[in-house]
Amino acid sequence: KAISVISAEGQSFHDREADKALFAAIHEAVGSKVPVIDVECGINDREFAQACVDALLANIEAHVGSKR
Repeated sequence: KAISVISAEGQSFHDREADKALFAAIHEAVGSKVPVIDVECGINDREFAQACVDALLANIEAHVGSKR
């Protein structure tokens, strides 16, 4: 829903179409090399923070697990 506080709905840099183009470009550029997780919330929302924590912990476990 927003990539920064000032791009949230009602703020000066809110531009849904620009956000869609940005995320499409990220998906295209990264392809299958790096997992991209789309979360339908603002960057400052609790759901986003939780998704980041979950992804970090999964990556740590995958890395540590591969060394065992």
